[in-house]
Amino acid sequence: MSGSLQAADLRISGASTIYPILEQLAGDFQQQSSHNLLLSAGGSGRGISDVRSGASDMGMVSRSLRDEEKADLLYTTIGLDTLVFIVNQANPQQTINKAQLISLYMETTSWQQLNGYAWPVRLVSKEVGRSTLDLFEEFSGLKSPDRSGASGTLISRRATVIGSNLEALSLVGGQHGGVGYVSLGTAASVRDQGMPIRILQLDGITPSAQTIQSGQYPIRRELNLVYREITPSIEALLSVLNTSRGQAVISQAGFIAAGGR
Repeated sequence: MSGSLQAADLRISGASTIYPILEQLAGDFQQQSSHNLLLSAGGSGRGISDVRSGASDMGMVSRSLRDEEKADLLYTTIGLDTLVFIVNQANPQQTINKAQLISLYMETTSWQQLNGYAWPVRLVSKEVGRSTLDLFEEFSGLKSPDRSGASGTLISRRATVIGSNLEALSLVGGQHGGVGYVSLGTAASVRDQGMPIRILQLDGITPSAQTIQSGQYPIRRELNLVYREITPSIEALLSVLNTSRGQAVISQAGFIAAGGR
């Protein structure tokens, strides 16, 4: 993970959603290739731009690639994930629908208006360049006010804008009125470790491997690794991801392993 850079060390940057998977497999990669994984986060947008500029060998991108990205980048889908909505465990809210989410992120200031819970709404949103923001905007129809030339229905300026999933989980877990949106895999893992958050049903559908694969749950995204060309180091990492251990690490993180498709 650290130390002096060697020629075949693999520099990877991008989505914080994928980072923990590769971090767990860094030792396996080192055993197979005799080189290190040099990991940094920063969001899917950074992963794309770093590969294009040559700052990274691979980028972590937690969404489907756009047509213009497919035109100049190679990619491997390593898993499927979804966007989920979280509240503090003390909040009685169990399920939510699209209209309620739009209201929360635009104008609702107290949970009492929604479910009688006497706490102010504390919005947590994501910064531009994060694929979770892209997914939220696509689903809700709202736009970040921080986007250049943003107009129409915008996310409230009351929202605390953060970067990583862990920041969002910490804020919602630490505020009784908190609400945010994060990766299912990260949310489930941190909740199971004791973070006081609840993952909400969406339109009465519980997010799970089964409901994501079947399309019942209305939001789904790919987890991709992007690169300019296949090098021996990249080939070694993709091989590690396709081992039984690699697939298990993806699944244990709460994602649906895609078998390197």
